[in-house]
Amino acid sequence: MTHVRVLVVDDALAIRQVLVDLLTADPRVECVGAAATVHGALDLARRTRPDVALMDVRMPGGGPVAVGAMRIASPGTRVVALSGGADGAIVRGMLDAGASGYLVKGTIASDLIDAVVRCAAGDTVLATEVAAAATAEPASVRPMLAILDGTVTDASQAQIPATDDGFLRGDGVFEVMRLYGGRPFALDDHLTRLGRSAANLRLPIDLDAVRADVEALLERNDVQEAAMRVVVTRGGRRLAIVEELKPLPETLALATIEYAPTRVLDQVKSLSYAANMLARRLAQEQDADDALLVTPHGRVLEGPTTSFVCSLDGETLVTPPLSEHILDSITRRHLFDVIEVTEQVIARDDLPRVREAFMASTLREVHPVRTIDGVELAAAPGALTQEAAGRIRAHIEQELGVSA
Repeated sequence: MTHVRVLVVDDALAIRQVLVDLLTADPRVECVGAAATVHGALDLARRTRPDVALMDVRMPGGGPVAVGAMRIASPGTRVVALSGGADGAIVRGMLDAGASGYLVKGTIASDLIDAVVRCAAGDTVLATEVAAAATAEPASVRPMLAILDGTVTDASQAQIPATDDGFLRGDGVFEVMRLYGGRPFALDDHLTRLGRSAANLRLPIDLDAVRADVEALLERNDVQEAAMRVVVTRGGRRLAIVEELKPLPETLALATIEYAPTRVLDQVKSLSYAANMLARRLAQEQDADDALLVTPHGRVLEGPTTSFVCSLDGETLVTPPLSEHILDSITRRHLFDVIEVTEQVIARDDLPRVREAFMASTLREVHPVRTIDGVELAAAPGALTQEAAGRIRAHIEQELGVSA
């Protein structure tokens, strides 16, 4: 008998185990693995080439983006979405992205297995309530929104003139903040830094107008977990965009990339990010996930969009000082508030002694590192990293009064 090979993807351990048990008990199917993250699922799919992936819709990094990523990682794998309900907009988004089915959690075991087998045979499988939602009028469907100079519009329709030096020369400033439950964390901090960047760049800015734009966009936005990018250009344009959170690997492999900070842009978060993005691509050419920037003289700096924090002794956390001309990261500042971290010059020669490390940023919070230049760290995540992740998450929840 030919078995249908199935991959389970759900961040909830209890649900993941129930699904694995159901699949294991039926002779028609074979569970080839289970993953708690999208990145883990993509890795498993590349190695096992399942016929079907049962994928939770609302897990971090999930949704239509994850469906597309799965189709690239394992082109022969058909994705069946699993959700606690049948929201028409989400259903249509998943199907438009290429999902071959959509089932509601709580589906009777026999029906679930039958749907998996039918999907592997080429059918599109939809729970009854899902089929109704998929064909309902999409009146409530709202695309990602933007606000340009005070006017809210679909992000795809926001346009800046091609003659704007923000576009032509990267002459402008920006901030990215994360939305939790539709609310931005550290909004005041981000706007303060935006104003400081603009002042250092000699860029006129109306922070009251920027704040009003952000508040107007938040009022119209209904995406609960997302990023918000705020841009001010040399041409005087104010732009804010709500963006999807992108899937991230569970842990990071870093490659050191030589980089000389531009002193004239100290403490300026400018639109000129080509060097940072090139550093990331150079690291990825070495089969790493991201870059760790190091000066020509061997001083460790930061990642292209993250702060670097590590432990050299397994007991204390250290991070490069701002005097190394790194970005004054807002997440880095909040880490100093919730856990003991010491500023310390770190040399490239120190990296083989790193016991554990993480990269910190607005969108990643605390992101564990597993290797640096191919050398595996003792733990990923280590105990200090786990403590930092828990403290920063609790801090965010306390500040916003929401479950992050």
